[in-house]
Amino acid sequence: MSLVFGEDQSRIITTVKPEDLQRMGDIACSHGVNMAVIGEVQGINLQINKEISVPVSQFAEVYFDAIERIMNLTVEEKIRIPSRSASLDACF
Repeated sequence: MSLVFGEDQSRIITTVKPEDLQRMGDIACSHGVNMAVIGEVQGINLQINKEISVPVSQFAEVYFDAIERIMNLTVEEKIRIPSRSASLDACF
């Protein structure tokens, strides 16, 4: 799991068409960024090694319904959502 949730500076998961993989690697390399293929989207699941398998529909649901879900929260639920400004204040 450290492949996805490690404590390095950041990790980004992208989806690249197979025919664009070499170009993506070249771009990453030209910027001094390490890149690794850790899985692939096939059919209806995102499979990362043998550890993670998630239906792509779940990602779509989370993405497309995010604003509606937040708007439908109760006041009590909204209070529990950390505000961005609060976290920035703690840094300065």
